[in-house]
Amino acid sequence: MQCLLQTDFQRESSLPTAERRLIPLHFAETEAENGELGGGKPQIVQKICDMINISPENQHSLAGFAAEYGYSADYLGRIFSRAVGISFSEYLANARVNKAKFLLSSTSLSVEGIAEALGYYDTCYFSRQFKRITGISPGRY
Repeated sequence: MQCLLQTDFQRESSLPTAERRLIPLHFAETEAENGELGGGKPQIVQKICDMINISPENQHSLAGFAAEYGYSADYLGRIFSRAVGISFSEYLANARVNKAKFLLSSTSLSVEGIAEALGYYDTCYFSRQFKRITGISPGRY
């Protein structure tokens, strides 16, 4: 952002001093709206994480979130990965497996029932995801 501000100052040096002072204010407001000031997660990423954590069983998609928030899926994916440290799909898989672990330990649902409840249409795929993330199969958990 500093390079952009310096470029804007250089390009806008013909503006009166009062108007030049508005340029960094505008960028600061834009960054604050996006939650990008202070080095934390951008607000949009925090909202997406919250929605996934609240209901990992829903059919969340990066393209759906991108359309909802007015971003391209590629750009939102990059923002998400930078902020969280893993891809959107990996985050979603981890959230689903965490909920599966909870359901396996606190209910009498079968592995098939849990897979279906979490939005997996293929129990084998669910089992592979579970084992890849936890190191053990859902049946042994």
